[in-house]
Amino acid sequence: MLNKNDSYTIFINKVSGFVLNQGEDSIRKLIHESNLPVNSIEFLEPQSLIKTLDALNETSNPILIGGGDGTIRFCVSALKDKDISFGILPMGTMNLLAQDIGLPNQLKEALIAYEGNTAEHNIDVGVVNEEYFLCCAGIGIMPEASSYREKLRKNNDLTLYPKLTAFILERMDTDNYSTMQIEIPPHKFSVRTASLVVSNNQFTAKPQINDNQFKKDSLQDGNLGIYVLKSKGWIDRLRFFLRLGMGGWKSDPIVKEWVSPQVTISTDEQTIPVSLDGEPIEMKPPLNFSIKPLALRLRVPGTQKKEQAR
Repeated sequence: MLNKNDSYTIFINKVSGFVLNQGEDSIRKLIHESNLPVNSIEFLEPQSLIKTLDALNETSNPILIGGGDGTIRFCVSALKDKDISFGILPMGTMNLLAQDIGLPNQLKEALIAYEGNTAEHNIDVGVVNEEYFLCCAGIGIMPEASSYREKLRKNNDLTLYPKLTAFILERMDTDNYSTMQIEIPPHKFSVRTASLVVSNNQFTAKPQINDNQFKKDSLQDGNLGIYVLKSKGWIDRLRFFLRLGMGGWKSDPIVKEWVSPQVTISTDEQTIPVSLDGEPIEMKPPLNFSIKPLALRLRVPGTQKKEQAR
């Protein structure tokens, strides 16, 4: 809980899309206009942010980190072994982790949520080949779509979403991808898929109407969710794509799901693009996935503790 005389130090990724679009001055103004007790606000580039977090100790002011899911993932390596909890200010495209811990998706509303009592909440951390992720890792369409989206954004393409939709539907053809070998102990099998997703805990089967379609019931179950998309034609693709937006994608017949604390994915490729919390990177197979139970401490609004801790 935040002590009466405590105030937050806020670190914000200065090169996030949200900051570049809104401007540092307008974000500072919004924070100062809230009733949140603030010690300082620092806008830092990612490498400087990590160095600053590395230097923190247990006596430091409570902290909030502003950025998207990729920013928060980037900070895990600096904070997971420290006795320091931190809160999140949603400043990304999806803000999936913020929503999973019960935070509003809008910055102004998130600031209001942190104005009251807060609670510390331990969550699981996903790992793949020593890289961390808090939401999910994706192979196939996911990293390709992320890279394509950023290319359109850099070119200020006004037709971004129609082009991105067409791109995803075309790439859902399994003929675009090589066969992968999957080992979920004690089972081994091969699969050719356009999308394989490994999530930090399972996605909920029936999200509420206003929830995003990738929400988790818990981040404390100690298991990975493994999802394989096995589309067979355009009808399958269109139906699944509609369900992504309207709900019910997990029950679609082309989705296969497994639950396990570990999974290994192999391929004949020398490297493979992997999306980690929305950030595409190249990785060398085999990809060894595991989960670290309750390895990261987050600070969440106190009213959300009961709901999220289950």
